[in-house]
Amino acid sequence: MVLPSVKMSAKRNRPETTSCEIAKYFGRDHGRIMGFIQGLSAPAGFVDANFVLDTADDNPVYRITREGAIFLFMGFADDRAARIGKLKFIAAFNHFSHHHHTAAITTHTAASEITL
Repeated sequence: MVLPSVKMSAKRNRPETTSCEIAKYFGRDHGRIMGFIQGLSAPAGFVDANFVLDTADDNPVYRITREGAIFLFMGFADDRAARIGKLKFIAAFNHFSHHHHTAAITTHTAASEITL
């Protein structure tokens, strides 16, 4: 199974991705991902800290932290492809986190974006 690349950034000084990237990665409709996020059953503090609605463009997206993505993935169907995809997406977050931390230490600036 070939999975698309994962685009990560560090907008709030920590690794994050977007609802659009998650939709593309898992081959799901972005509108359904947005609706799923809006209907999450989690404490408001958790949702506010890990899912930030970005309406800067014509197409609103959620900026999602690693913890938010993992919480979101728990609701995805657990077939073999979804399991592999979830694990690879989490690995991409971990890779970016390490890369971002190393770049910040080495250059005293934060790496802003990476595609894995």
